[in-house]
Order: sequence, then structure tokens, then C-alpha cells
Amino acid sequence: MVGRDEAVSRPRKHSEYIVRHLNRAAEKGWLDLVATARNAAAEAWDFLTKTPAAEGVSCYRLKGDLAVVRVDGTDLPRWQLKPTGGGRIWYVVLPATKTAPNTVLIERVTTGHPNETVKRHR
Repeated sequence: MVGRDEAVSRPRKHSEYIVRHLNRAAEKGWLDLVATARNAAAEAWDFLTKTPAAEGVSCYRLKGDLAVVRVDGTDLPRWQLKPTGGGRIWYVVLPATKTAPNTVLIERVTTGHPNETVKRHR
């Protein structure tokens, strides 16, 4: 029997994306973001599940040699979301197929500004 202390899982709409970690480092980074900026992480989650490819001030495709990431032999555009002033989420968007729903793969999460992008602005 489920007790009243058990959280009810939020159902996913058919149009929403499933969010997965691409690697363990991304999973750890996500947990760090949740621990340090829970509200920003929740807002990022909402964005990633609903409109992950919507460009704006805090979300855009990376450029140069950071523009593409290879996933299972396929080159995909790498996106960056800024959930906090310095924090960043790097991810790729996979369209739905006959066997898999729309999916966002989180590649990297940092609570501070990534060094790779700092070097490009100097």
C-alpha cells in the first residue's frame, strides 16, 4: 500500500520531451544544480520538457567547435541553457521516432560558467 508520504509522479504530456542524462557527469552536475538552485533547476526542467529548441537570451545553440556533439554515431547540435547567472546545461534534442518519444539528452551541467566558453570570449 502506498502511504501518504509518497510523492505522486507528474504525468508527461504526449507533446513533452523525456529528459535523460547522457553520462554520469551530467547526472552529478544536475544533482549539484538542484542542490544549489532548486527553483532554477525546476524552471530548467519545465523548459527542457516543453520547448528545448526555443532560442532566446538564456537558451541557444553553441558555436564553433562546441556546436556539435556526436551521439551514437550521429552529429547533433549542442544547445546551452542558462538556468542561473553562471550555471549552464549543455544538451542535445532527439526527435521522436517510431520506437522512442521526443528526448532531451543532458550532456553537461555546471553550477558555474564552463571554462570552454570563457576561453572563446577572451
